[in-house]
Amino acid sequence: RDPAGQRARQALRAAETRLRAAERAARAGEALGTHVALHDTLARYLADTWAAAAAGLTLLEPLARRAAAGVPDEAARRGRALWEEADLIRYAPAAAGTGDLPARVADARALLRELERAL
Repeated sequence: RDPAGQRARQALRAAETRLRAAERAARAGEALGTHVALHDTLARYLADTWAAAAAGLTLLEPLARRAAAGVPDEAARRGRALWEEADLIRYAPAAAGTGDLPARVADARALLRELERAL
């Protein structure tokens, strides 16, 4: 039995489930809820993939692991931008604009699929 391997194999499926919460928040025009859900989705996907704790994951760990994992530069750039924007809005909700929230969710979904191929 390999719990860490099973967790990693199911990481994308679990992330897709979490993205549905972001989609609901985006449709409702809730910028803060959308970004919190996107951050949670990305952090928990990476934690599941690496058998790490999502609660303690900071942007530094994915950046450090990126090159060794073979994540393309563009995917890393997009992941960093998503993470930083979500962090900013989580800790400074006044920074949340409505913007194109469904597009943010679609970008996150595309990023997760790209990471799945790379990781």
